[in-house]
Amino acid sequence: MEFTFNGISSREFNIKIKESNHLSIPKKKLEFIEVQGRTDNLIIDEGCREMLDISIEAYIDCRDIDTVTYATRLDNWLNSSNGYQNLIFDDGTILKAIFVGQIDFNEIVKNFNEILLQFKAYRESDL
Repeated sequence: MEFTFNGISSREFNIKIKESNHLSIPKKKLEFIEVQGRTDNLIIDEGCREMLDISIEAYIDCRDIDTVTYATRLDNWLNSSNGYQNLIFDDGTILKAIFVGQIDFNEIVKNFNEILLQFKAYRESDL
């Protein structure tokens, strides 16, 4: 599986997704207010959904360049713009997302790393 963020494909960074929760459905935004004298709560439905916390666990092949240079390129890609950008998965899922994670490499073997990419996201249909 691959994804595109801010118009750039994960393929350009030799990223192979191990696991992703991008198919999660966010819960409705509800507020529950306790009212004295009522046995149930007053429910206020805000008519929208909460933000998604998207986590992408991935493997990275860094054989072409050293890990430090790779990390800098990855940071420039993920943090290059302000605001929400399109996060598009090859299964057709489209989200508006912003990268909120820290870039930490977990070396598996020389030049092969594991990384966790974290985004805050929403579907425009959930607004």
